[in-house]
Amino acid sequence: MSIRVAALAAAVALALTGCGQAAAPEATAKAPAAQSQQQTDITALADSYFEDNLKLNPCMGIYLGDYRFNDQYCLQDKAHYDAQHALTQRYLDALAKIDPATLAPEQHTTYQMLKFDLQLAKDGERFPDQLLPVNQFFNDFAAFAQLGSGSGAQPFATVADYDAFLNKMDGFAQNAQLNIAAMKEGMAKGVVLPKVLAERLLPQLAALVVAKPEDSLFWGPIKALPAGFSDADKARLTQAYQDAIAQKVLPSYQAMHDFIQADYLPACRDSAGYGALPDGKAWYDWTIRSQTTVTDMSAEQIHQLGLDLVAQIHGEMRKVQKELAVPGDLKDLFQHMQTSPDQYFATPQQALQAFRDIKTEVDAKLPTLFDQMPKQDYEVRATEAFRAANSAAGEYQPGTPDGSRIGIFYANIYNLKVQPKYGVTTLSLHEAAPGHHFQIALQLEQSTQSRYRQFSGYNAYVEGWALYAETLGNDMGLFKDPNQYYGHLADALLRAMRLVVDTGLHAKGWSHDQAIAYMRANSSMSDADIQSEVERYMAMPGQALGYMLGRQEIERLRDQAKAELGDKFDIRAFHHQVLGVGAVPLTVLADHIHAWIASQKA
Repeated sequence: MSIRVAALAAAVALALTGCGQAAAPEATAKAPAAQSQQQTDITALADSYFEDNLKLNPCMGIYLGDYRFNDQYCLQDKAHYDAQHALTQRYLDALAKIDPATLAPEQHTTYQMLKFDLQLAKDGERFPDQLLPVNQFFNDFAAFAQLGSGSGAQPFATVADYDAFLNKMDGFAQNAQLNIAAMKEGMAKGVVLPKVLAERLLPQLAALVVAKPEDSLFWGPIKALPAGFSDADKARLTQAYQDAIAQKVLPSYQAMHDFIQADYLPACRDSAGYGALPDGKAWYDWTIRSQTTVTDMSAEQIHQLGLDLVAQIHGEMRKVQKELAVPGDLKDLFQHMQTSPDQYFATPQQALQAFRDIKTEVDAKLPTLFDQMPKQDYEVRATEAFRAANSAAGEYQPGTPDGSRIGIFYANIYNLKVQPKYGVTTLSLHEAAPGHHFQIALQLEQSTQSRYRQFSGYNAYVEGWALYAETLGNDMGLFKDPNQYYGHLADALLRAMRLVVDTGLHAKGWSHDQAIAYMRANSSMSDADIQSEVERYMAMPGQALGYMLGRQEIERLRDQAKAELGDKFDIRAFHHQVLGVGAVPLTVLADHIHAWIASQKA
């Protein structure tokens, strides 16, 4: 499962502020005049950074509902990376002039976030991410196809919108060549994808190469030309799109496909993890910090935590096995859940309807756990056919702050064997409400704070909240059916196994097949799902660690609040605080909750 905010470039996962702030720790108090000046400085600095970064990475804008840069494409060349370096250093220098001790709580949070982001970016410049511009899960080619289809975030409402995308096609074609050049440089430096990941890209690219523009996914906007356009504009745009698709877009997909097949694959590596790359250990350690916002856990500690959690969840599964009256050991339970026809939908339409039904049920129960609901709704859609084979079981795409485009929960019903009935409830809780949609829609609606805070995001917070949201199914009475509870445990088991497998691949030298064998022996996941998961961890090291580490931190803070507040503890108030501070590093979240607990005791 994933939140498809990777298309926003640097994890623009979004943030909510202003839902109620914690009381200020005494150490942050200072003279009001100085405090006011510093508050203005940090807020202005953060928003200035956000704006400058957006100008440098214009493709992010449309996902935020900011359409100023619709005609621009972010060219990933040396000039871009040099400008990104200069931007980071300029704001690090500016941040160093601010004394955090003068800041009120909300501004101090902004300071902590900005410092984390800038230092992380600075430290990451050591590693040549630009030499690995594509993988089978997230790449410009798949993202651009979704935009160009007319059903994604790119607007196609006015003649100006259509002309903007024509310009963007020019940029995409230019960037495709830059991607190939970067991959060639990676070949020379030994920074290349594992061979199996490069192989997975070929069918994705091939599916988007067609004989004529009219058969292309990019012809969708022309099929849907608004009736209000003049005949002259319709004729001009039709011809222009036909030319651009035929001469720029399709050749770009073909060129990348042919390059990977003929040149790149022979140079790819047989190893699976980042540990095999130049400076790979340090690179992986940096990804752990980036994706988990935890700085005091080593890969070895995370690996052991995963092993311990797997054993714990297996114990819970044995209890369910007794309730289901499935004889034998866990392997027999796994076999039963994998092979029982009753556990699978007969048609894709049945699967899609099941997700829509659980939406209705969950929506009715949310007020028992939350005192604030997002105004924006979401819809359940099937994952598009052109990318379904290599996509997660479920994904969430945020809407826009003004609600003109609502959130979308994509349910992957391409292969019903990886979408069992017992997983529907938990997957919906994670991707939709009260998971990703609930949290992000609330964040987007908080427009009174800085744009930097509104649109910032951290994997461990965003995915940790969504995994925590799965556990709330117990509070809502959704797991009384042992099959659905098994599905909940199966998903928790997946996140525990991720701690083991991600660190195994990148820190312990595990092979692709070794990782698959571990997951096959310890779960009821299908082989296709296991393969997809393992290859995801290979492509995005560290990302899968954020789920369980984030959930555990939220649970730890909740348990601490319960213990310290006793009868004063209100779960709705706690959730208000977790969501209210917004998407922040886990250390910042802990500071915020500790201050809130102290304020409630007073």
